[in-house]
Amino acid sequence: VSEYAPLRVRGRFLGIFSIGNGIGYCLTVVASMFLNTASADGWRYTFALGALGLLIIPFVIFYLPESVRWLVGRGRLEEAVKIVEDIEKKTVGAVSVPTAEGLEIAKQAAAQQPGKGKTALAFFFKGDMLKATLLGAILMLATNYTFYGFIQWMPTFLTTNMGYELGKGYWFTLIAALVGTGTPG
Repeated sequence: VSEYAPLRVRGRFLGIFSIGNGIGYCLTVVASMFLNTASADGWRYTFALGALGLLIIPFVIFYLPESVRWLVGRGRLEEAVKIVEDIEKKTVGAVSVPTAEGLEIAKQAAAQQPGKGKTALAFFFKGDMLKATLLGAILMLATNYTFYGFIQWMPTFLTTNMGYELGKGYWFTLIAALVGTGTPG
């Protein structure tokens, strides 16, 4: 999203994308409330519903263009320019920059790309980067533990240990999701 969104609206697009994550999680909890409490096989229906997301893979493989920034970074300039031209034709109706000029711009962008080549893994475990790496690892561990270890487990815990019905356990999960504790990312 951030690569293709214009700078002036990039933050808005990323915000919408992030909100979509939370809305999707809430919808998943609601679907689980209905499917899992309807029958003993409800978990299977929930699993099948989640598997429907696999249907988007062919679309991604065949129709989503490769990242222009990635192509430029790999020196595949002609492909990058072609993708930009295709997007312009679909959205604006014409190519705004001739192909030769587009290739020249792509060459200049490729020459300015920082960090060409591979970064050694050891880079993340030296000096100031070690502190940032450890902090990031601790925060991700805490976030994932909170999300997967608590929020996802809550309906089961409330049902087996506290005597609630499964549907009520999902209500607690939905409330947690709505206030933001259940939405990672």
